[in-house]
Amino acid sequence: MKKPLLLVSTLAVLAGTSLLSTSVCGQSPTGPITPQAGTPVQQAPPQPKIITTRVALVNTPVVVHDGKGNW
Repeated sequence: MKKPLLLVSTLAVLAGTSLLSTSVCGQSPTGPITPQAGTPVQQAPPQPKIITTRVALVNTPVVVHDGKGNW
């Protein structure tokens, strides 16, 4: 009795896998998307001004604790 049940479940898994794989493959594009004729080309954004600053060493004390709050 176990052989027909095993056969049916194996066929169900194979059928589900084949249906899933075909639907996933149907979503992938075949190549690059070409723009429509007459569409203006997107320009690059203008270069921002460079920000410069002077920074001194920043020193911050740190205390490390474990999960129980001990040092």
